[in-house]
Amino acid sequence: MKLVLKNHDGPHRRVLSTFLLAALAACADPSAPDPLLLEILDGDAQEALAGTSVANPLRVRITTVDGKPRSNVRVEWTVTEGGGRIESVGTGSDAGGIAQAHWTLGDQGWHQSVKAAVDGESAPFYALASPADWMEVLEIQSTAGAEGDSIFARFELINRWAGTLRLWRPDSCLGSPYLYDPSGERIWSPGFDTTCLTWVVTNNLAPGESLTRRFGTVTKPLEAGVYTVRIQFKSLFKVNDRPVALPDLEMEVFVGG
Repeated sequence: MKLVLKNHDGPHRRVLSTFLLAALAACADPSAPDPLLLEILDGDAQEALAGTSVANPLRVRITTVDGKPRSNVRVEWTVTEGGGRIESVGTGSDAGGIAQAHWTLGDQGWHQSVKAAVDGESAPFYALASPADWMEVLEIQSTAGAEGDSIFARFELINRWAGTLRLWRPDSCLGSPYLYDPSGERIWSPGFDTTCLTWVVTNNLAPGESLTRRFGTVTKPLEAGVYTVRIQFKSLFKVNDRPVALPDLEMEVFVGG
């Protein structure tokens, strides 16, 4: 079998062999693999301290255009912003077309991202990284009095981000302190479940600037032991108009008998 092609500029002819024709036919073979699609299942928009892993693995599903899962497909995971590292779980997608990876955030910015890619398709994942050393406890103590035990704490908030730290809503409080007994049970008492630590709009912090805050409360008489003060910060902060999350702060204080 021969296919004869005539050049436009002369009588010369080129002959394509049967082998080449077969190769061309294979390119149009309807049994060739379909293009693959990539879908994010879980792991996007998480928050964690810089240098630590996000809570949930990143998970994607690989399917054909008609929705059939594809197994044993290798996904390329790449850190695209913030540093850190990404580690794939296994060597390819499972029987359900699912592939996953573990993400450890870096220390090169609060907004971080990873890209999953396969067969020309890609899907981005994003996370917020809070600096691990953004706050320092300066003082914490307890004293006994006629009305009960008083617990005082003084701490310094330091802006470790590369931009001005400010409240998203200036009328909101900085955070709420709670007290936990030595067994880990939360103590419900006035001052610890109702007090807000104040923060005003003039407290915007430039990179490297700090702010000192102090709080105290009188509780019921407490048994001797090590108690935990936990400040739960509101997710109402922005750096350069991009939201950031402040992790909870925990401090231990010994209450004497």
